[in-house]
Amino acid sequence: MKFFISDTKKLEHKYGKWFWYADSECSLYANNKHFVIYAGYTIGGETIEQIIQRDPQELEKANGTYWAVIMTEESCKVIVDYFCQTKIFYRRNNAIEISNALYLFPFTSKDVDRQEVEKRLTISSDKKEYQPTESFEKWETMVLDWGYASSPSLGVRQYSPSMCRTVFKDTYLLQPDHCLIATDEINIQRIHDTQKWITDSLRTKHQMTREQIQTEIHRCMKEHADLIKTKYKNIVSSLSEGIDSVLQDQYFPDAEKIMYDFQPSNAPFTYKQKAIDNTKNKKCKVDKFVLDKDVIEKTASTVMNDPSCFYWDTLPSQQQLHNLQVKPDILMYGQNGDNMFMHKPFFYYEYMFTKQIPKDIPVKQKLFEFNRTLEDFQDCYSSVNNIWDRPATTWQEAFPDMTQEQLIEELENDPADAYIDDFAKKNTPGLYNREVSHAGDVLVTSLFCDKRIFTLVMSAKDDIMLESIMDAKIQKDILENKFNYQYETPHKDQAEFNAVHIIKPMYVSTIRHCLQDHLEQEA
Repeated sequence: MKFFISDTKKLEHKYGKWFWYADSECSLYANNKHFVIYAGYTIGGETIEQIIQRDPQELEKANGTYWAVIMTEESCKVIVDYFCQTKIFYRRNNAIEISNALYLFPFTSKDVDRQEVEKRLTISSDKKEYQPTESFEKWETMVLDWGYASSPSLGVRQYSPSMCRTVFKDTYLLQPDHCLIATDEINIQRIHDTQKWITDSLRTKHQMTREQIQTEIHRCMKEHADLIKTKYKNIVSSLSEGIDSVLQDQYFPDAEKIMYDFQPSNAPFTYKQKAIDNTKNKKCKVDKFVLDKDVIEKTASTVMNDPSCFYWDTLPSQQQLHNLQVKPDILMYGQNGDNMFMHKPFFYYEYMFTKQIPKDIPVKQKLFEFNRTLEDFQDCYSSVNNIWDRPATTWQEAFPDMTQEQLIEELENDPADAYIDDFAKKNTPGLYNREVSHAGDVLVTSLFCDKRIFTLVMSAKDDIMLESIMDAKIQKDILENKFNYQYETPHKDQAEFNAVHIIKPMYVSTIRHCLQDHLEQEA
């Protein structure tokens, strides 16, 4: 599924001014106006082939999982799907080069940006003193601060242009929400504004009932899944005990299942086993991911091929894909489930905190009122990030990074809908799929990456939205009403591990990998 485009490096194929390479998994289309290299599919009506044959430029507004390179004699345009499930890299120095595989660029050691590498290898004092344990850390706390973006939301960080640098000189990752247009130079052009879309959706409420929302989400997910099952033969579904994974997997009863389990475990295997037992064939390939420093270092060195990898906690999935005997045609992964349904503690805390703002009571009393809202949250699916965590019972536990004075200032000065901007930042999609896709050279998708349904819960009436935030009500009802599935996992199963061990071996091995001449071998 790899391509490489250059205006200078001589390759076997050429269209206009562009030398090009595409492997056998890419599709090609040509007419008298342009030549298109593409992969993936569209949903909600026309096929990707129909759109390309009429006008490939329309892929800017399409829905699905895809990428396309549109060449004319003098220009080259690259478009990826709305949820950015494929990485696109480009280099502009004395040449223009574009690829969806970083290791296809003809890099030499002189191209390594050593200053950038040193910056990424530098660990702050507190992390140098950090002693790895067998406990499970919040992965966000282990992400290195490259000094480019300050937003606490990992999704928002990836949408920042400053986070699109790589460790190679003059080489960049295409910014989400943008397309690439190359002529004699490269221009990056905005075609979407995801954060604005989310903000607008949170502010503009539709009047659909809970049942109507469930019906529409199920209809779209079934239609999406049926298209995938028609187009692809070898489908692999990444399964866990979490509700997003379990719900998505119901639409692929005959797909091969894979699952990983941390050793030592981060949750009782009981609920993973229940997820397996409820599959059609009661079969699933379960791999153990050993949380040992030496093992993690070796795994990272062996399976990772991309020094621009942002979500290091996809390593277990990268390893599983690497170890499959037969590469799948498509991998089903859970990107956007948390964003679409907002079933994380953060959303409840933020929402209920701002609900105290308009109350005509002393400001300190508002903090105690917030504490009372936590009582209703204790037994809910979203009350913790991991099954073995303890739900927060006080504002101090809900907002550990905030002082009482800071919270009082917000209660006195913020508007009652202040949660919306915070939600929008947190809801900006985390781009996991493209990490796994690059690692395994395979199309990776999610039924939650669908523009028709992504904001349905965000723009629902407040009581319906709150049910989803607290206890994944909509998803549980779809499972019960459409699949006769009684979901039993009590809380979120967020699978995180200490990724400190990955840093150095990942950069050393992936940079070395990119300095090999893969393009010559491929072509």
